[in-house]
Amino acid sequence: MSKKELDLIEKERHEQLIEIVGVHLEKEERRIEDVQRHDITIPRLKELESSNHIRIIDEEIEFTKKGEREFLDLIRRHRLTERLMHDVLDLTEEEGVKDFVCKVEHILTSDVTDSICTLLGHPTICPHGRPIPKGRCCEINQQEIRPIITQANHLKPGESGIITFISTADHDKMDRLASMGLVPGVEIKLHQLKPAVVLIIGETVLSMDTDYASAVYVRRKNSR
Repeated sequence: MSKKELDLIEKERHEQLIEIVGVHLEKEERRIEDVQRHDITIPRLKELESSNHIRIIDEEIEFTKKGEREFLDLIRRHRLTERLMHDVLDLTEEEGVKDFVCKVEHILTSDVTDSICTLLGHPTICPHGRPIPKGRCCEINQQEIRPIITQANHLKPGESGIITFISTADHDKMDRLASMGLVPGVEIKLHQLKPAVVLIIGETVLSMDTDYASAVYVRRKNSR
């Protein structure tokens, strides 16, 4: 095996370790015993401590600025790839997405990651509802690419789209939208934006506030 191949294997091993630790810290699981449930040994944690990625204080783990920065970059790549597989390619975990995502996240460059984010309309959560860290592209007001995935209220009157996901932490709003038939996979058409947003599903006409429509993300029809 060449040195380049060995370096790639070591890079992937290191990033997997950072990701596992970071996901635990996201859930406030900071004790060493928490990460050991994923077969992370003390020597591997010591590696991260020696490289200044984490600190271990009183059997609890915390990221250094270096470690947090690396985790946020990695988990952003991971969750944007999940969104791409789920929203654009209509692939599910049963179709091997999980293994594919775990491979792709290690090879995405910053520019490619930003392009995916822009293409998807800068999503804030992954298909499992976990947050996607913002990137430099998310701060740019003028987008050079019209996103394939967009909010329902950003469609043009007469334009159609397929709902890909609902983005809201408000469970009541989520239930209300579901009761209206606004769930992933459903095709909608924007009829009007003012004075209220009016969406059409088949023969059903739905009127709602912009706050509700903005939680519905759709893939523009014929955008594949």
